[in-house]
Amino acid sequence: MSGNDIIPFRRVAIIGVGLIGGSIGLALKTRRLAQQVIGMTSREKTARLALEMGAVDEIAASIPEAVRGADLIILGTPVETILKHLDAVSTAIDRSDHLEFPIITDVGSAKQKIVAKGDACLPGMFVGGHPMAGSEESGVVAANVALFLGATWVFTQTAQTNPESLDRMIGFAQALGARTLVCDPIEHDRAVAALSHLPHLSAFALTQVADEMVAAGHEIIQAGSFRDTTRIALSSPALWSEILIQNAEEVLCSLDRMGRFIDELREAISLRDEARLQQAISKARQAKERFSRD
Repeated sequence: MSGNDIIPFRRVAIIGVGLIGGSIGLALKTRRLAQQVIGMTSREKTARLALEMGAVDEIAASIPEAVRGADLIILGTPVETILKHLDAVSTAIDRSDHLEFPIITDVGSAKQKIVAKGDACLPGMFVGGHPMAGSEESGVVAANVALFLGATWVFTQTAQTNPESLDRMIGFAQALGARTLVCDPIEHDRAVAALSHLPHLSAFALTQVADEMVAAGHEIIQAGSFRDTTRIALSSPALWSEILIQNAEEVLCSLDRMGRFIDELREAISLRDEARLQQAISKARQAKERFSRD
């Protein structure tokens, strides 16, 4: 199924209307991919903003109210809360009252625990998802209808995954402008640890180096490279500490890999070995050129 022939959903429930959930709601309504979008949030200000912005049609007071009659349920909260909401959604779905069971998906950036729980409590209904789009800003106020254009949206596949549901979610993401990728949860977590979580850690560390220099009385000359590299240091501390802990094993492995390359660069600089430095930089440049072509 492509993004051009997706069958619109009747009722979509978005549990957690923040940056990602709000952007999904805006995109669904703008592209007319849902007849009705229901949001659920415990924050009164968020609920009001989501309605004012047109990210949702209604706000539900509870998960049971939000998921009633929904044919797509999106869990858009942080990872730890998604794990709790899976139980609540499983309990709330009236299995005797559905001619067709809903599809349940999520937007969590660490997949192994979420998918294991989703498969266990919602077998055949759950499709793990991770739209790799975001911003250093947070909350529904930062929601953007174009957030997913050109972004990669990963879906996980296990023995419990319903192929038709997976296919429909692929079409759904493509209709929102995303490129789609299907992989298993372990492969996902390993990849994002290196390509998403590690860059955030690098930005956090680099800004602290700069802050120490300022505290010591040094003048900071903010070159474009510093601004570009540290933009994501403005990310939510609560959100990112949770993400890193949830994917701790793979994040630590990626830190070890990066540490080896840093040590090699340190040694080359210490030895004033220009040829060795050029070789390392050339390898990095060639890798970046390959990534840019993909």
